[in-house]
Amino acid sequence: MRALKILVVVMGVLIVAGTATLAVLIVKRAGGGGTSAGYDSAGLGEAAGARIVGIAGAGDRLALLMRQDDRDWVVLVDPKTNAVTGRIFTGTAAKPAAPGQ
Repeated sequence: MRALKILVVVMGVLIVAGTATLAVLIVKRAGGGGTSAGYDSAGLGEAAGARIVGIAGAGDRLALLMRQDDRDWVVLVDPKTNAVTGRIFTGTAAKPAAPGQ
């Protein structure tokens, strides 16, 4: 009888430990754990005075409509890495000046 009590206690501890481990893994896979991507310090590398006037999802990317003076262009950003993956310049307007120029 004593062995049965010990077995029940051990199995109860295993159930609690397994449930806790499962909860931690679910939180990590859902994006709640790990390091932050540093969204507060992400920069697009656009010229001073450029504004974001629109945003839309484009597959697994974000498309940001940028405007400076009379020029418009689209910046494609990977939200997982905060990396700019491309730029699309609209119309016949000249490419905006790079930062520092």
